Amino acid sequence: MTRTMNTTAGSGISLDYGEGWYGEEQDGAGPFRWMGREARCRVAGLGISGTGLVRIAGGLWRADVTAPQLSVSVNGMLVGSATIGSDVADRVFPVECTDPLDVVLALDRTFTVPGDPRALGMKVRAIDVFSPEWTSTSVDAEGWYQWERHEYFPFRWMRAAARLFLPPILLRRGGFAEVPIFTPGETAEQVLKVSTACRAVAEIPLRHGWHIYGFELETVPPSAVDDRTFLELTFSLNRLAPGSWHPADPRELGVAVGELDVHPDRRRHDFVGRFHRESGRSQSPSEPVATSPVPSPHAVHDLPIEGDGWHAIESGEAGRFRWMKLEGRLRIAAHARPGQFCVMPIFSAFKNMAQELTILADGQVVAEWTLMKGWNDYNLALGARGRDVVLTMRLKKLTPYASHSSDPRDLGIRVGLLEFHDDEERHARAVFIQENRTRSQRELLSGATVLSSLPSTLGIDLFGKCNIKPACVYCPWDWMKELEGGNTDAIIDDRTLESYGRLFAGAESLVNCSFGEPLLHPRLEQILELVARHRKTIELSTNGQAFTARTVQALAGKPVHLYVSLDAATPETYARLRNERWHEILTGLLFLREARQLAGGWPRVNMVFIPMRVNWPDLEAYFRLCRLVDADALVLRPLLMEESHVDTQRGGYRYVYAQEHLGPDDLGQLVGDCRRLSDRYLVPVRTQFDFGKTDFGGIGTSTTSPDRG
Repeated sequence: MTRTMNTTAGSGISLDYGEGWYGEEQDGAGPFRWMGREARCRVAGLGISGTGLVRIAGGLWRADVTAPQLSVSVNGMLVGSATIGSDVADRVFPVECTDPLDVVLALDRTFTVPGDPRALGMKVRAIDVFSPEWTSTSVDAEGWYQWERHEYFPFRWMRAAARLFLPPILLRRGGFAEVPIFTPGETAEQVLKVSTACRAVAEIPLRHGWHIYGFELETVPPSAVDDRTFLELTFSLNRLAPGSWHPADPRELGVAVGELDVHPDRRRHDFVGRFHRESGRSQSPSEPVATSPVPSPHAVHDLPIEGDGWHAIESGEAGRFRWMKLEGRLRIAAHARPGQFCVMPIFSAFKNMAQELTILADGQVVAEWTLMKGWNDYNLALGARGRDVVLTMRLKKLTPYASHSSDPRDLGIRVGLLEFHDDEERHARAVFIQENRTRSQRELLSGATVLSSLPSTLGIDLFGKCNIKPACVYCPWDWMKELEGGNTDAIIDDRTLESYGRLFAGAESLVNCSFGEPLLHPRLEQILELVARHRKTIELSTNGQAFTARTVQALAGKPVHLYVSLDAATPETYARLRNERWHEILTGLLFLREARQLAGGWPRVNMVFIPMRVNWPDLEAYFRLCRLVDADALVLRPLLMEESHVDTQRGGYRYVYAQEHLGPDDLGQLVGDCRRLSDRYLVPVRTQFDFGKTDFGGIGTSTTSPDRG
């Protein structure tokens, strides 16, 4: 319903202002009228009878004015009263609807302002009338602030307590309610109680950040849910959000609450409930996000440099680092290194391995490394603990000035946060990988056809089954399973990977290429533990419908690059591509976001979007979704160009494969949209449209700047 002074719910309804009103005015939020001490209006053309609601949206604009008391009468009967605060808020009063309704608003005091002779009572933005027969969404009463729409979920903040009314049209959808809630509180300090006029419906410990919560409405007595009355719900909190969390906002803030949905699906309701029961207590992260695939307690939290060979600390895609000039000295105090082996992250901008680094200790060369492009870990044995170590680090050449013309500094390499350990086996594995990586790159640059190096990336096929039946509308599932033949059920797990011997040992990363859902793998935990133990990364693609408390816990803190293929940002679009399980996916993504925050930012989450005609309208909402779940990037992937004869109905939409492809002009416009939205929502965008032909590309100024060199 439009929130203006001249409209109410329904058609053909008039709102006539009588005595006590000043003329209509405008401010940044829209039209309003000032009333004096008493004001009258008539609502005609309702054409209904029975219990309805009158909502008054109003308040004061001066916080220093003593709050007046408002009394509301309808057709000569007092229907309620309220204290008017300094902010515009909704006050809702149940009434017996007749036609017309004569409404009288009366205040116990007015005030004046310098230069304005009027006696001002209350600033009124809207007077609305709701009938149980008209309304299909909940109606806010007191306790709520105005709606905000800059997040994925439209929401409004509630105070310590707030009321809303559910109409019969909404209640007839089913017996389960679901609502997104944001709280800044830690470790479930805030508890939300939901009650009707008759009884408590739910008592919910709230988790940090945005989450979806469900409660059952079927316990409400049938007498309270007939077709002619609203169901009143009261939300009450045990405590407000701490004032330190919003020092610049003087409002009384409890939690942010999105739109309440009512549905009939017990499976969906139970899914949300299981996630909350099985995921343990929530807390907000107190430590900065780590950048190594397996966070270690032995990382040095600053770079212990000395001399003038270094620039100041900066932050980038791999965390904090310093640029080194041509030569730098690095002092490592005995107390700062709880191990004899050092892992040193280094970034080089050279693609042709033309940058070499020599490291000396006590005047003796202890390492000579040919540096690879980008960030790589280099491993150094420092010897027994118990003494300070001073390393001299010398480069043969700087990064060419032409590649960083806007930055006049001498730039050699970036050095990240150091890590120390005493694990000889781990060190030996890391040195083996480091040497194999260098050998492989040399062979690549030389064009060698006979290789002595091992592949640095190992493609694997973990799981050949999927949990989406029927398959996604564009998925060639049946064709792929025919090609796999009897290999669909082949067992590939952690034991298989270990049996690969040197092939597994030499790989720095694994990429799952299976036509199936890897999170369904019965040994998922063991596979991820093996990858983490060997300090490798693994790339997994998921449809998101296998997120459970178990899979989220298995992923948390593991060196996984996770690609979540959704291609939609609304339940309607998702149903056209897959099925009706959007709300469960959203629940899982929010729990995954929380688990990642508590586990050093891993797994890395890439939200996949295949641009098609069916989902292009969802693009901006998809950016909001990425921001909501704290995605590391939005990834654009092309719709496969192979000929397909798919022509099917799904979710009330006719999906014709050949017509879903976007042409060059449309794709150019979409890329421009992505650049603009990336800057607005600070979500990096990566494109795989030229995957295998060019470097992995980025879109938008919010993406990490290209590597120099």
